[in-house]
Amino acid sequence: MSESEGAVVSELSQLTGAHGAGAPGVPNARDAVRALRPSQIREVANAGFGIADVLPFWFGESDRVTPQFIRDAASRALADGETFYTHNLGIAPLREALARYVSSERRRLGTSL
Repeated sequence: MSESEGAVVSELSQLTGAHGAGAPGVPNARDAVRALRPSQIREVANAGFGIADVLPFWFGESDRVTPQFIRDAASRALADGETFYTHNLGIAPLREALARYVSSERRRLGTSL
């Protein structure tokens, strides 16, 4: 287990006070969940952690703090109970707004697909 994974497991254990299958430091989870294999993207990330000249693009994490208006919107969504995944096609009003924006930018710049 990598240092970062160990830190997450430790935090989860402290939060839940639960341990699974008698293994210290392992959060309580169904057997099927504990049996899942790590993702390959996680393996790539673990291999790159701590290497100074490797840029950490594997999770899409920014090197900047998320803007306040986005954090505020996320907090409101959580408070409103919006904690489920969206449809695979996304949120219709958001898609429509993005389409309008991209179309207006293309018109403004004189570009097309």
